[in-house]
Amino acid sequence: ELASLDQTMALLQAPLPAQLVVAAPPAAQIETPKPAGWREELPYIELPKAALNHLKVHAINQDGKVTEALADVLALTGDEIVAVEGAFAAQLRKWQGLEAASGRYEPGYVPQNRWNEAQLEAFTMRFPALQQQGTTIRSDLEAAVHAALGESRSRLLFNYADESLDVMFASQGRRERLITIIRTGNESGAVNYQIATVHDGRNIGTTFHRIHTLPDGTIANLHPLPAPMQAIAIRWHLNDRPR
Repeated sequence: ELASLDQTMALLQAPLPAQLVVAAPPAAQIETPKPAGWREELPYIELPKAALNHLKVHAINQDGKVTEALADVLALTGDEIVAVEGAFAAQLRKWQGLEAASGRYEPGYVPQNRWNEAQLEAFTMRFPALQQQGTTIRSDLEAAVHAALGESRSRLLFNYADESLDVMFASQGRRERLITIIRTGNESGAVNYQIATVHDGRNIGTTFHRIHTLPDGTIANLHPLPAPMQAIAIRWHLNDRPR
């Protein structure tokens, strides 16, 4: 019996014959489960993360606040939203401080007036290119958001927010700008402004904007006016607005 027990133990410890060994499939052959697809009864769908690269999402408002759409797409927690908005607020303050310190009044500039309205008053400021400072601000912003969200979600955020960032930070200060606020005789009390982008002394493009009050009392289209000019525009608008 003892010999039989020894023989049994030896058999159990011996390696299996090669034909009985089942090899695990290589990692590359293991398929990721496919999303369940569209189910009408559910309020959500499953998507592979790679699909997020193809979405267009309004990510950041021009005041640096996270949109509900971005929070949903990136599954942001409350703490993460606070961190992201804090990063944007800090860099916006830096940028606005640079604009306020560098802007100069241009008394001789004659603006275009495309609105065909009586021009009662105009005020123009010249803002120099601030590319080096703008690049630093963008780098600091990216670092802060990366620390809050990690690599993949911070990359997606900046892909989604690229156009908003150009507005908030004047394309990172790459070009000189001449910005004119125009008070017109418009019966609604609207105040217009235009932003002329300058390169090598030439106007290479002008955008036109109109400030107005929304039904809830919010003054719309103040961005991308630099902070020193917003106060003037608001005063003109409120003074001329019908009571």
